[in-house]
Amino acid sequence: MFLRNKNSYLFIGAVAIIFLAGILFFDHEKNNTPDAQAAATENVMGFAWSENIGWISFNSLGCDTNNNGFIDIGACGGNDNATTPSISYGVNLNADKTLSGYAWSSNIGWISFNTIDVAGCPSLPCQPSLSGSDFSGWARALAFGGGWDGWISLRNNVIPYGVALSGTDFEGFAWSDMVIGWISFNSKNCDPLGAGSSGIGGCPLPVGTPIPAYKVYLGNNRPVVSNLAIDKDYCVNDLNSIQFSWSFSDAEDDIASIPQSAYQIDLERDDLVACSISENNDNLFITRAKINKATPPPNCPGFIDYNHSYTWSVTVWDSGGLPSVTVNSAPPAFETPTHQYPRADFSFTPALPLQFQDIDFDPNILSEAFGGFSIDKWIWNFGDLTPFRVINNPLGDTIYFYAEADDYMVDLEVTDNSPELYSCWASDRNNEKLITVELSKPTWNEVEPE
Repeated sequence: MFLRNKNSYLFIGAVAIIFLAGILFFDHEKNNTPDAQAAATENVMGFAWSENIGWISFNSLGCDTNNNGFIDIGACGGNDNATTPSISYGVNLNADKTLSGYAWSSNIGWISFNTIDVAGCPSLPCQPSLSGSDFSGWARALAFGGGWDGWISLRNNVIPYGVALSGTDFEGFAWSDMVIGWISFNSKNCDPLGAGSSGIGGCPLPVGTPIPAYKVYLGNNRPVVSNLAIDKDYCVNDLNSIQFSWSFSDAEDDIASIPQSAYQIDLERDDLVACSISENNDNLFITRAKINKATPPPNCPGFIDYNHSYTWSVTVWDSGGLPSVTVNSAPPAFETPTHQYPRADFSFTPALPLQFQDIDFDPNILSEAFGGFSIDKWIWNFGDLTPFRVINNPLGDTIYFYAEADDYMVDLEVTDNSPELYSCWASDRNNEKLITVELSKPTWNEVEPE
C-alpha cells in the first residue's frame, strides 16, 4: 500500500485531477493494458503511475497503439501526427535478472535503468535487478539538476516499500522525492478487486476515486527457433526413425519460466506432396520430433518413401500462445535412399573355438540386400587388431583362427552392388558377435619306458 509522508495530502486534489484526465487516455483501450509485442529486445511493457507527474511509459509501443509511427494523444504527450514522431525505447528485464533501458514521462522526460546512469546512487545496490520476486536498486530521471537529484528507489526494507514481480506482472511501489513522489506499478495496488475505483485506504486518493486499469508487465516477445537439424541412420532404422530437432529460446524463458507450448513441422516432398507434424502441451519442453515410414502421421500416408528429397520448416509457440517466425531448412534438408540399405549379419562355427582352430564365418544366410541388388563386397573385422579382410565376391564366407585365447568382437560390413554402393556394418543393428577362444587342450602321446 502507499505510505504517506507529511506532505502527501497536498497532492490529493492534483492527483485526482490527473487521474481523471488519464482515464480519457485509457478509455479507448476499455480499461485493458495495451497488448503489443515489445520492440527490439525490450520486454517490459505498460505504464506506471506517479502521484505527481502522472503516467510513465515503459515501452514505446504503448505510446503508439495504432502503430502509425506517431506518439499517441493523452498520457504519452503526443499529437498522433508528424509533429510528435514515435521514438523506439523501452525497459528490458534481462536474462541475468537486471533491468536496463529507458522509460518515458511526458512531464520529466527520460528515466534510466542503465548501469552507467545509476552509478553513485544514494545506497547500494545501485543496479536495478530482480532477486526472487523482489526488485531492488535504483533508477534515475535524467532531467535531474538544479538541486533535484532525480533518484528513484525500487525498494526500502526499513520503511518498507518495493516493486515485485508476480508471474509476469509488476506490483508495488517505488519512491523518488517530492518531484515524482510515489510510483505505482499496478492499479490493483489501490484497486485490488479491479472495480475501477480506489477501494482501500492508504493510497493518496479518496476511496471511490475512479482508477483506470494499468500495470507494468513483462511483455511477450516472440520465441526464437534455431539450429534446425536432421538425425537419420538408414542402416539402423531404415526410414522408420527420421528425427527433426531444433532449439527453442524465449526472452522471458529464464525469467518467468515460459516453455515452448507447441510446435508444428511442415514438410514438403520433391513432388510437392506436403505433410505436417504438430504437438500441443502447456509444458512442452520437447524440441524434437520423429517421422516414420511404417507409422506416418494420419494426415501423411505414404509420405516418407524411397528416392525422394524433402525440405522442412518449424514454427514454435511459447506458453503465451505467441508463435515464432517460421524457420525453413536449406533445401534439400535430407534425401531418402533409392532403396533400403543392406543388412549385415553372420553366423560362425564352432561355437566355442580353440586356439589355432579354424572358424567358419558365414554371412550368406543372415545378410540381405534390397532393391533387387545383391551384396558383392564383405569387410571382416576380427577384433584382434589385424588388418580387415576384404572379400569381393557374392559369397563372403571366410575361415579364420586366433593364436591367443581371449574374447574377440567380430564385425562385418557389407556393400551392395547398386550404383549408390550402400553399405552397413553388422554392429549398426547390434549384430556383431562376441567370440570366446579357449586354450587348446594338451595332447597325450604314449611312449614305452626305456
